[in-house]
This record gives sequence, C-alpha cells and structure tokens, in this order.
Amino acid sequence: MPEQIVIRGIETNNLKGIDFCINKKAVNLIIGSSGSGKSSLAYDTVAQIGQHEFMSMFADDVAEPSCRVSSYANMTAAIPIKQSNHNNNMHSTIGTYFGLNRSIAFLFAAILKVQEDTFTLNRAGNLCENCHGLGYIRTLDVNRIIDYSVPLLRNPIRSWSRHKDFYAQIISRYCADIGIDSAKTFRELSAKEKELILYGESEQKYSVRYKKANAFSRRTTKYYGPMTMKPMIAGFTPSEKFFSDSECACCHGRKYSQETETYTVYGLSIGTFMTLPFSDLILVLNSMKHDIKDSQMKFALNVICNFVDKAIELNLGHLFFSSRNSYIIGRGTTAAKDGTGFQFTAYGFDDRA
Repeated sequence: MPEQIVIRGIETNNLKGIDFCINKKAVNLIIGSSGSGKSSLAYDTVAQIGQHEFMSMFADDVAEPSCRVSSYANMTAAIPIKQSNHNNNMHSTIGTYFGLNRSIAFLFAAILKVQEDTFTLNRAGNLCENCHGLGYIRTLDVNRIIDYSVPLLRNPIRSWSRHKDFYAQIISRYCADIGIDSAKTFRELSAKEKELILYGESEQKYSVRYKKANAFSRRTTKYYGPMTMKPMIAGFTPSEKFFSDSECACCHGRKYSQETETYTVYGLSIGTFMTLPFSDLILVLNSMKHDIKDSQMKFALNVICNFVDKAIELNLGHLFFSSRNSYIIGRGTTAAKDGTGFQFTAYGFDDRA
C-alpha cells in the first residue's frame, strides 16, 4: 500500500518475527508495558531503517542498519530526533505540567467536604509507601542488559561490560554445569534456559582467574544471574542506563496511599480519576457538569472539561492526567524557500505524555 510503510520479520533484540506497518504523514503511537519492545521497534528498527534511507541520499557507502528484519518497503527518509525535555521533575505529569492537579484536588475536596491537601501529592501521608508517589519503580530491564546476538561464551550481558573476561568464563562454567550450550546466543535459548541465565544461582562456587588492568586477579564466587542483583565482583552495581520504569505493584500506577484511595467521587478514587483515559473520563465529567451547581466548583470543573475535550479532539483520548510516558512517530514534509522539499519522518519521545 503506497500510503503505508511496511516492515516484515522484525527480530531486533527481543522481538520475534514481527510484521509492522504504519501510516505515512500521520502521528503513530507505539504503546505497551515496560519491556514489551517499544524501544526495539521504534528506535532500534524503524528509526534505524529510516535514517539509513536518509543517509543514502548523500553517500553510496552507508553502513547497513544493525536491526534484524526480513524486508521493508515504502520507507521514507527519516531523522530520529533526540528527546529534549527540560522538565526533570520525576513527579511531572500532564496534570502537573498544565496546572490541572490543583483544580482536580479542589473538586474532590469540595464535593467530599474535606481539606484540599487530602488529595495533593505534596503531602507525604497521601503517597503510596512503595513508590513514594511516582506510580512506578526503577527495575533492571532485561531488554537493555542483553545483547541477543552474542554467544553466551562471549558474555552477552551488557551490564557486565567491565571485566568481561571474568564474566565470560563464569557464564561458560555455569552453563556446563546446568547443561546449556554456551555457543548459543541468548536468542536461541529456550524460555527455561533464559530464566536460568537471568535469575539462576549456581550450586557451587567457581574460582576464576581473569585479567584486571595490567595484571591478573582471581575471584571465587557462585554464579548469580544479572536479574538477581547479587554482585559477583565486589562493589559492582549496574549503570542507570540498564534500568527502566515498571508499574508499582502496590498502587498500580495510581500514586496515592491506600487511605487516600478510600475517598471516592462518582465512584472514582482520586488515583483512578487521574489514570482514567480522557475518552472514558469525559463521561464522568459530563455527569458532574449536570449535577454541580456551585459557581467555584463549576469553574474548576469547566477548566478540567475544556482540557479533556481538546485532548480528545486532538485524538489524544488515550492519555490521562497522570500520563508520563509514550513514544510518538510523526511524519511531514520539509519546504525550502524555492518551493522544493522532501518527505521526512521524525521520531520523538516525551516523558510527560
């Protein structure tokens, strides 16, 4: 189809035989849970191919993209755009960024006749004790730490990049003990074998002699899989770049404490209200508009409704007030003063959406 970009047989990183198509000259969203392969698809595959097409316009010897695909068709030249977000507040969301959380807190407090700070995230007692009001926790991301194309005997664990000789040896010895062929890549392992590499612990200790700086050192330790977070070399901690955000298992992304969540308005707790997609929330807001007569409450409600209406009008009804994470792919055309131009594709990432 001429108006669609089609990529088939994607096997980049953890993706397995994915066929993918997106519309040209449109905004396309890639959404999914942490670890589902959004980055592998958007940046490591689609963006790489598009950038290769762009660079090929200027040179004949451009290196092939490192992504793994069977074929692609109708790709346009692309420029992946680096994230530029100067708002570094971890608590920042759509609600806080646009100043709407205060109106929401006021509305809840006024309807329930309690103090407004009962529903603010600036008060420690209102926060989920597990994630401290973030709605997520930082966890080691399998897809960031694994190089799926590197054999086990050569150490495919990216977070174990220092003292690779040590890790390659201990992985090989551990594999020999549990019956895994260390010549296999991580991609070629069965689900059970992957689990043993990532989360396993050896029954015995291994004495490993390895190169350290300009000399040799020896370390005796059990094998601990990278996801156990147990160091095999003293002082080792994975870099932050190997972590990603996972939904808090306690509040399920709602951020508020269990006590705060007991207060409900129109059947919704404050946390549920903040995480309900705009396309669903508008139904509740319309019911509230019909019932609420107080002028101050109506003013606050109208501010909220106007924002939600506009978001839905812009086809952003899937977002919600606590939204902070989405991948966006946009397409358009550049134009020079003489009227010439060419189609381009822009890939962006917004922490607030």
